[in-house]
Amino acid sequence: MNNRHGSSNVKMGKFSNDGAYATTNIGLQNLVAKINNQYGHRDITLDQAQNSGDHSVLNVAQSSMDNSHGSSNVNMGTFSNDGNYAVTNIGLQNLAARINNQYGQRNIALEQAQNSGDHSVLNVA
Repeated sequence: MNNRHGSSNVKMGKFSNDGAYATTNIGLQNLVAKINNQYGHRDITLDQAQNSGDHSVLNVAQSSMDNSHGSSNVNMGTFSNDGNYAVTNIGLQNLAARINNQYGQRNIALEQAQNSGDHSVLNVA
């Protein structure tokens, strides 16, 4: 995705990922190539989310990104990761290569989070 000097926003109110082996991906644009967010603005907001499915996976804002002079923010209100063996990954951008965030801004805010499922995993970076 080329978001140079642009704006790319995702806003979700109430959300639930509660099916057995369910997978939800939010804001995972272009995982193979890098997102160009130079001088751009990218926000992902989930007001209320729940990952309660058995072996469910929820991925939010995972992407390789050039964020130089840009802004990339993840805001989550009330959040629960309570499914058995549930996995939630938030903001694990660019796991294979390097993020360019020179003169940029990258924020992740969780107002209230709960990781209470049997063998559940919550990763935030």
